[in-house]
Amino acid sequence: MADINRIRLEYADRLRRLAAELAADLDAGPVEREQINLLNNMFCALLDTYATHTGARGPTLDVSTSVMYAMTQQMSPRVLSVPLRSLVEYNTLSPWQARLLNSMLGGKRTLMFTGPQQSGKSTLLNSLIHLLPNDLQMVAIEEGPELPALHDRAFTLTLTAKPGSPAMAAVLERAAATAPSCVVAGKLATADVPAFLRSIPSGAFGLATLDTPAPEVGLAEWMEVGKDAPALLARVRPLLVHMERDQAGRPRLMRIVEVRQQAGSIGLAELKQG
Repeated sequence: MADINRIRLEYADRLRRLAAELAADLDAGPVEREQINLLNNMFCALLDTYATHTGARGPTLDVSTSVMYAMTQQMSPRVLSVPLRSLVEYNTLSPWQARLLNSMLGGKRTLMFTGPQQSGKSTLLNSLIHLLPNDLQMVAIEEGPELPALHDRAFTLTLTAKPGSPAMAAVLERAAATAPSCVVAGKLATADVPAFLRSIPSGAFGLATLDTPAPEVGLAEWMEVGKDAPALLARVRPLLVHMERDQAGRPRLMRIVEVRQQAGSIGLAELKQG
């Protein structure tokens, strides 16, 4: 049997060439090229998932298996870059939740994805990145491969820093100095939150993931890490998109809550379908 990694590399290379040839044959415009790239990313994600299963001697996959749910059985899960539609199809989030997040992106609202480790936060973040305009000026901060959706995008400055480290604070300060339209942090520690909020210029927005068991716990911790945290939260008013795993171990978007200033204090208000 041929080595699966050799097959994967050759297959991925041919997919990239096919995408380029298809765009040329169709004389594709910007929107069509974006759709071709989305399809290519989805196929590459499925390919990586199958290769990982095979390497770990995991269960055989079939074409109806969700690539995201397949990753829940991996010894070392990786971040996937898949379209938001596929997450809706496999009930990671509802159509209403998807429309709400899409509209919030259009309104340049800051989204902070909360939840335990390996609950699907980064995969959802990457799926939303695919919805952003290709010419958006972004600064991306990651320690490892948390943001695969950004790797082929132009107009993106990518910086590296470990969450909770002095380097992260310096990188966030540098991000603020570039005055981007969007700041994306693959993963933040609690201590990084004030610096992250400060890095978002007026009229811009941010996207980030944080490990925390509940939005209320995260908010209480952020309020304690810096004197200016309450004022920053009141200015940015982020939405907290909370992810967890259901009883079957599948990622689910459980709640979307908004940080609001109420009677001189900072609180949370859950957004629900009317």
